[in-house]
Amino acid sequence: LISDIQAMCINLLLITFLLLLACAVMGVTSYYGQKLLAGIMSDAVATAVTICLAAGLYGLVMLLIGGIGEKDILMLPKGRAIARLLKKLHLLREKPRR
Repeated sequence: LISDIQAMCINLLLITFLLLLACAVMGVTSYYGQKLLAGIMSDAVATAVTICLAAGLYGLVMLLIGGIGEKDILMLPKGRAIARLLKKLHLLREKPRR
């Protein structure tokens, strides 16, 4: 019982670390993307582009570090098709590191 609780705590810490890592990448992308794009286009457009870029990068980082696994993708609408595409692009791991 104690080893199960320890394994669950370690698993929770790993998941938390992966989420914080992906959030940090998204935050840095948002900050510097906004600064870079605000000089090129209006603030509203720069913000919209930066949000889309940061969200996409968050998803990509989560896929690459194993924070999102095949089970998670399969829960989405059209999840089988998305999982097949991600596997073809070598972005989806068979077994996530959790």
